Amino acid sequence: MPHAICLSNFLGAEVCSKLLKFANASEGEFRPTDIGSLAKPNPNIRRSVCLDSIGRFVGVVDTRVQQVIPSLTNDLRLSKFETGLIDLQMVSHGDGRSYTQRIDTFTGKDHPDKGDRVISCVYYFFREPKAFTGGELRLHPLRTKAAPAPITVDMPIANDMLIAFSSWLPHEVLRVSSPTGEFPNARFSINCWVHQTPRK
Repeated sequence: MPHAICLSNFLGAEVCSKLLKFANASEGEFRPTDIGSLAKPNPNIRRSVCLDSIGRFVGVVDTRVQQVIPSLTNDLRLSKFETGLIDLQMVSHGDGRSYTQRIDTFTGKDHPDKGDRVISCVYYFFREPKAFTGGELRLHPLRTKAAPAPITVDMPIANDMLIAFSSWLPHEVLRVSSPTGEFPNARFSINCWVHQTPRK
């Protein structure tokens, strides 16, 4: 069974509320998300819009993630590593949006010079009462001869919650249903990818 960590009240209600206001004010700056080496959107795989800069919130999110990396490393049963870059991306999944199964580690021509991704995190924030259904993060364990058809796990969605898991764990975002179709009613998140320092 796949393993992940849920941290409630991760940034606090005040920051969570300000992030939502920032996202709504930045609606016109969101762009369709691309995929690795494709360097362009593919709605058959990934249907969402993203904001590459989270502005003044970079510092608070980066600092908070840095604080929990040691405990996440331990709780996810990962080997200790030297933390390098932390990538941040704000994403909106509105009505009908989803992301098919993938892993967050890069291989081949997609492999970055900035070091391997080790820990992937998803931080949720959205309007309350929640105006969408679906959008759960579904985790898929790696297939083995002992478990050729392993059980998947759908992680809960809660405001101001961070979910962390190993970057090589297969996962997907299930389809979102938001009847109004209005941007403020979407499933908002910040994707955080913790890289290890590049090997020399």
